[in-house]
Amino acid sequence: MSFTSIAYLLFTAGCAVIYYLIPRRAARYQYFVLLIFSYVFYLLNGPALIFFLLFTTFSTFFAARLLDRLEDGLKQLGRGAENKARRKEIRKKKKAVFILCLVLNFGVLFFLKYLDVWTWALPLGISFYTFQSMGYLIDVYWGRTRAEQHPTRFMLFVSFFPQILQGPIGRYERLMLQLAGETEVDGKMVCTGHRLDLVQVEHGAQRMLWGYFLKFVIADRAGAAVSLVNSNYLEYSGTYYAVTALLYAAQLYGDFAGGMDVVIGTAEIFGIHLDENFKRPYFSCSITDFWHRWHITLGTWMKDYVFYPMTVSSWMRKLTKGAKKHIGRKGAAILQATIANILVFLLVGIWHGKGGKYLVYGLYNGVIISLEALLGTAHPSQNRVLHLLQVLVTFILVTISWYWDFPTTLSQSNYMLTHAFTDFHLNEITGQIFVDLHFTPGILAFGCLVLMVKSLLEEIRQKSIFEQMDALPRPARWAVYYGVMFSVLIFQNNGLASGFIYAQF
Repeated sequence: MSFTSIAYLLFTAGCAVIYYLIPRRAARYQYFVLLIFSYVFYLLNGPALIFFLLFTTFSTFFAARLLDRLEDGLKQLGRGAENKARRKEIRKKKKAVFILCLVLNFGVLFFLKYLDVWTWALPLGISFYTFQSMGYLIDVYWGRTRAEQHPTRFMLFVSFFPQILQGPIGRYERLMLQLAGETEVDGKMVCTGHRLDLVQVEHGAQRMLWGYFLKFVIADRAGAAVSLVNSNYLEYSGTYYAVTALLYAAQLYGDFAGGMDVVIGTAEIFGIHLDENFKRPYFSCSITDFWHRWHITLGTWMKDYVFYPMTVSSWMRKLTKGAKKHIGRKGAAILQATIANILVFLLVGIWHGKGGKYLVYGLYNGVIISLEALLGTAHPSQNRVLHLLQVLVTFILVTISWYWDFPTTLSQSNYMLTHAFTDFHLNEITGQIFVDLHFTPGILAFGCLVLMVKSLLEEIRQKSIFEQMDALPRPARWAVYYGVMFSVLIFQNNGLASGFIYAQF
């Protein structure tokens, strides 16, 4: 069931009706509605592959419970010398359970996604629910959170239907209480459930509508041209490759950010606020800044669970200790951050898919971020002209990175990127190029202009457009809603609508 289908809207509406019909006295059972609908949603999308979702869910649930019990055992032993051997034994068990669960779940992800022995479709959302579950397991192991005691609650945490296909990657401490409908009252957690709030439902619907605008008016229209060039790339000159990269920049943002708006809007209808995943990334002043604005939850996951642990690991400390003797304290710190950044972004590349092009994509981003840290260019200039220049240069660097994303293979990526520079002809930038790409640029230009105005208003005022619209009179708000709605209906690329790109992850 695609997010872009009428069936999804009816499914969401039906779930919301039942969800809000649960009486307040039975609020503790309200989350069961979301759990049942989440598993129905998953079964409708891929019933044969639900085993993998269940495996991740229950292996993580029971491993976390065991880690909790072992930690409680450590605390009961105390710090006396007579218990030293026992404490060491329990810590070894904790570490073994933790590593085993990580290896099993990341191993399943690696086996299915990166080895050619698996010939069927990937389980839906496997990258997202694996990372979310393993983030929870790490938090339990580190003692940041207690293990969840109720299997049905944890099942919902892993499978929440708007989120499971393409994120955002949630954190247990922020998401679970919302899903369970719990709030703190006088220092105690009380299940109050979620009551119907029409303003909240309106906000959720606004967000979904904007997501469909990005998807139908921008992403699918640009994507049709990208697919045409990609499938017959040897028939085109470098000028077409340059235009295709710009179109892909629009397609990917419209597709991924649009999908996030649909996801976050759907969750908001149920009173659940998911983490933001985008913050106007094409206004970034550096690649470092870009990754603070693009796929934010993946970036923070990598920072918290890979980058920081790596920088304080024993092998890294030994390396930097030796480096201090030759390049000084500052040089060793730069070396430490450089190695960690490059390794993290290699993992980011691998996360996106198999093949050499994704490794190059990760390495490209990691190297540039390391250079920005070395040169001190990661932060915005106070000079407006220089700031605009930073934004332009960053956009060009990001667009170059997409050459290791949309082409099919690494050799095709390198061919198209090279020829975009060596075979570019300015006199080919005419109306004919759009005729050759089989689309009318006016509608895409309109969609991008609307996106630009929205983004500028948010960037200047540092407030979401939906908050800004709340200040408008109701007739003005509804005029905007109808305008966006009719744009979606009129300008959608009929017959060429596609699923969301990141739903394949």
